[in-house]
Amino acid sequence: MNQQLLNKLDNYLDEVIDNQEIPGSIISIGIGENNIFQKFYGYQQLIPNKIKMEMNTIFDLASLTKVVSTWSSVMILIQEKQISLDNKLGDFYSCKLDESVKNITIQNLLTHTSGLSESTFLKQYGNDKKSILLNLLMEKTKYPKETQVVYSNKGFFILGDIVEVVSGQKLEDYVTKKVWKPLGMNHTLYNPTEYDNIAATEYIKEKNLVKRGIVHDENAEFIGGVSGHAGVFSNIQDLNNFCNMIVSKDSSVLQPSIIEISFKNYTIGMNENRGLAWNLNYDTIYRNYIVEHLGFTGTGIWIDPIEGMYVILLTNRVHPTRENTNIQNIRKNVKEIVFGK
Repeated sequence: MNQQLLNKLDNYLDEVIDNQEIPGSIISIGIGENNIFQKFYGYQQLIPNKIKMEMNTIFDLASLTKVVSTWSSVMILIQEKQISLDNKLGDFYSCKLDESVKNITIQNLLTHTSGLSESTFLKQYGNDKKSILLNLLMEKTKYPKETQVVYSNKGFFILGDIVEVVSGQKLEDYVTKKVWKPLGMNHTLYNPTEYDNIAATEYIKEKNLVKRGIVHDENAEFIGGVSGHAGVFSNIQDLNNFCNMIVSKDSSVLQPSIIEISFKNYTIGMNENRGLAWNLNYDTIYRNYIVEHLGFTGTGIWIDPIEGMYVILLTNRVHPTRENTNIQNIRKNVKEIVFGK
């Protein structure tokens, strides 16, 4: 990526902050083991008082949890041959599962082809994590499995529990031990109560509260802040380490062959192209296909596996309200500047 494109990207992000399209952002670009561009912009909080963004500001990753925590944990279990992609939910749970749920595989959950409903609202299933899981497993699927991609938080909620069932450890303890600590991701965690340098998310009017260090996702908050679908907080340096592991084929955590099978297209002919947890973007405006995952709070990771390049964009676009949808165009434009032909 040449300096002219980096300048264009820098000017664009300055512009969206100046236009108040989002409160603040941090971007990082790496090729192989080398970071070639990193900068922060704007504010980590606007109300009740303005706090400027810093390079080490911690963000609520929202659905990036699915790759930073759950995908990496599940793939280690596969790498260590404790589970396989073909394992079914009936292999892990002795409770009474609905027949349509019993034969859902790990691969189905990772590729969002399980047939589970796209609706999350976990509190309809119970008041605690255990009862929610049991009642969810007894519910029929909404769609026939392996017929379409339907993005489902429920599937990753279940995957997070499977990590606990198989490892005998809490999800947060397992991923910290097996992924985050080995990669030097020392500011990546669930429920970051010991930190105050955290980007604010939404203003909750009925509580007169700006969420800051409290997970934005209501379902993750309802079950204590730890889930396979949302709840992880992290900063740009830790995510650099995570993406560097992927593009540089660092085998200290995940072997290159495990990453390779994760980026394979398992949903050819369906409505979306999906790898294991990751979305595969084959848009013709890009030089190569892009592997990506996004988060509701305004976060995103894009990887070009052919060039060995990654882009991380962290924003707090839901501050002070989730009604701000400018992030859609911002993500699109950032991708086109970086990866466009």
